[in-house]
Amino acid sequence: MTRRNLTALLCLLTLLLCDCARMVRESTLSAVPLETPRKQAITLPSLLGVAGKREGLTVLATVFERARCADQLRQRARGVRHTRVRADGQSLLGEWLVGGAASLLGGAGLAWTATRAADPEDAPGAQQQRYLLTGGILAGGLVFLLGAVYQQSEIGDHDEDLGERELQKVANEHDCGHTPKGSEALRLTLSDGTQLEAVADTQGQAIFTLPPDIDERLEVGEKRAVLEARSDPKAQAVVAL
Repeated sequence: MTRRNLTALLCLLTLLLCDCARMVRESTLSAVPLETPRKQAITLPSLLGVAGKREGLTVLATVFERARCADQLRQRARGVRHTRVRADGQSLLGEWLVGGAASLLGGAGLAWTATRAADPEDAPGAQQQRYLLTGGILAGGLVFLLGAVYQQSEIGDHDEDLGERELQKVANEHDCGHTPKGSEALRLTLSDGTQLEAVADTQGQAIFTLPPDIDERLEVGEKRAVLEARSDPKAQAVVAL
């Protein structure tokens, strides 16, 4: 086996060994309950609400604070991470084959070098270089096989205990009271784009005066308007006209 052949083989195996097996890991989290849920009534941050009703050529609007209540559920549970590991395609099989082939080739090269008498025409140090080349191929193959053994051991399903946790969940949200909100700026937008504005009194009420020709306008537009609080765009209500 010439130095040129050994060098070519070493380069080829180096390229092959760079392509290790590709492992795919898929993880999911789950919780194992340790007790029945404990329920506790809680108060949530209040929200602003509006409502309106047409009365003749006016719209009577009200604005109020919506108290919010809910049930908080608490439960002790043990967290578990489930991981499934598999090889992508035939990459792990290829790793076994390439590692085995490199180990066999390197071992055969070492044996051939050890049993071959030194050629007087060889350059000084040629025998040592052959030992280094074939030994390097063998070492690379063995490393590759060790990697294949490790990755093979990873394949399958694995559960990891994440310890005990307390789970919390807010359920059954609902309104639990209204309080008038005074001095709130309101806006009423008609279907044709006309905007009317008013400010609620201390009782949270405001009156919008509709245009005298409102009924004629509604013949070609939608018979409704949008009432909203200027301080909170989420506080809106549709008023039937």
